[in-house]
Amino acid sequence: MNILFITENLPYPVDTGGKIRSYNIIRGLSRHNDVILLSTYTSEDQLGYADIFNELCAQVHLVKKKKRSLPRLAYIVLSNIFSRFPLLVKQHYNKSLSNKIRELIRDESLHIDAVHFDHLDSSVYLEQINDSTHKILDEHNIVTNQIITSYNVQNNPLLRLLLKSQISKTMRYEGNTASCMDMNLVCSSDDKRYLREFTDTANITVIPNGVDIEYFSQPQSTYPPGLPDLDKGKTLVFVGTLDYGPGETAVSYFLEEIFPLLQTEDKDFKFIAVGQNPSRRLLKMSSDNIIFTGRVDDIRPYVSAASIFVVPLLSGSGTRLKILDAMAMKIPVVSTSIGAEGLTVNHEKDIMLADSPEDFARSISILCNNHELQNTLIDNGFKLVSDQYAWEIVWNSLDEVYGSLDKIIKEDSK
Repeated sequence: MNILFITENLPYPVDTGGKIRSYNIIRGLSRHNDVILLSTYTSEDQLGYADIFNELCAQVHLVKKKKRSLPRLAYIVLSNIFSRFPLLVKQHYNKSLSNKIRELIRDESLHIDAVHFDHLDSSVYLEQINDSTHKILDEHNIVTNQIITSYNVQNNPLLRLLLKSQISKTMRYEGNTASCMDMNLVCSSDDKRYLREFTDTANITVIPNGVDIEYFSQPQSTYPPGLPDLDKGKTLVFVGTLDYGPGETAVSYFLEEIFPLLQTEDKDFKFIAVGQNPSRRLLKMSSDNIIFTGRVDDIRPYVSAASIFVVPLLSGSGTRLKILDAMAMKIPVVSTSIGAEGLTVNHEKDIMLADSPEDFARSISILCNNHELQNTLIDNGFKLVSDQYAWEIVWNSLDEVYGSLDKIIKEDSK
């Protein structure tokens, strides 16, 4: 098939969960299809990444995206009151990208069979696609659910008001958009259930997130640059985007509510937060025991320097690829239920689940002192990701979805 893959941000380098999924879905589709990638870039440096996708895709088209000023962002927020599009979709609209979509769709030499919308925000261009072209939406997370969970833990009254104003609008848009697609891809059965609440007619199938087992299971021989000597047995690590609401809230919650309980028990506990652009609020919490690395090219040495991987998320949607990465690296995981949502994990079998600060701290303490339980989580977690979440397994499921669409295309052409 000839597939136009539309993604609002070029998915490279693969340093966020969204980019990891997008990049690997492109890899999977490119095995048996001609993928025409359409994305944006913000700086000339990013154009160098086009070579990576030229090796995978039949064509690569990149459109310049201008950085928005604060007054422009304020205008977008205020004008959204009168828009039928939710803010998280409308703010990404790019006129140049829209024009390029129209050009590619009308190019008869390409004969595009299907359009793959990566993330809900790319569906803002849905009206550019003719009825005869198959449409697939990859819902990395259920955006309505993401807004609801963020609203539930937001303390800022202005942000709460903004989030509340978006819930019904996003729910309506997300349901209507899903109903217009030939197929909607979601990361888990939980997300399928959430999306089904907004639409009775949409076709929905689960294509889970995956992990590169070979890459993440490689032993790490180098100590992470910039880190002091740490006692691995008392070192905890978090990996996530720290300029993204759920990630910042998770680390704040951990440092304010959970870490003090651990340090009351043992002053030697250390915490490493690996992720780009930590806020000033987070950086103020830095100390000899609390380290922010900023963005790193390779998370593996940092994760290997710790004995426990923590996921104290309080909001969000989709599934956490970093949990899969940690399991592939044979590091035991302690997570909130919402952090592990959508993954087929079991408490005290392949993960520790804890939803209060006391339970979270207690789970960490138990693991630190119970090597048998650590080994149980490590062995079962690695088996879980190997059996269910290797990208090759995910790609086979993806082939089935696109194979069913290919049969429809061939029947229509007879």
